[in-house]
Amino acid sequence: MLETGGGSIVNVSSIEASRVRSRHFPYVISKSGFNSMTRAVATDFDRMGIRCSTF
Repeated sequence: MLETGGGSIVNVSSIEASRVRSRHFPYVISKSGFNSMTRAVATDFDRMGIRCSTF
């Protein structure tokens, strides 16, 4: 993507990242981390023409 001047990364997540449910913490933690990684990539690579989002 850097060589071609940009592009888009689309990640698929879950609403569970923002909910608190008993006995589901490993899943919730992994989805929350995944969403944080997506925001970090979006921030770091935005100026290089690479978009990153999750839905």
